[in-house]
Amino acid sequence: HTDADQQVKALAQKKNISLSDSPKNPEMQKKMDEAKNRFSNMKGAQFDRAFANHMSMGHKRLISLAQAWRQDCKDQDVCSLIDTLMPKLQQHAQMADQLKGPAPMGRAPPENPVNR
Repeated sequence: HTDADQQVKALAQKKNISLSDSPKNPEMQKKMDEAKNRFSNMKGAQFDRAFANHMSMGHKRLISLAQAWRQDCKDQDVCSLIDTLMPKLQQHAQMADQLKGPAPMGRAPPENPVNR
């Protein structure tokens, strides 16, 4: 993620575009805050599953957005950056899917009272 951020920042600087460190869209900020609150109340396997699902969906959503941006792209530098970043986005989506693991069969094991 750091490498992608650096590439985006470098292109923005080249194009004299200032970037914000936080989302300007209130709806996006609200979703980020809700996810943070949801995860803060989870532990163990519940957290692992929820986080892996969140990462998988987030990467897939970003891939869809990037594909749409690429179709409408008019600036060659931006098009090139999207093309450069797409394989890494796809790889990260696959890694998140692998973190989710196979679907559980049957009932969940009883909760460990130590982890409550």
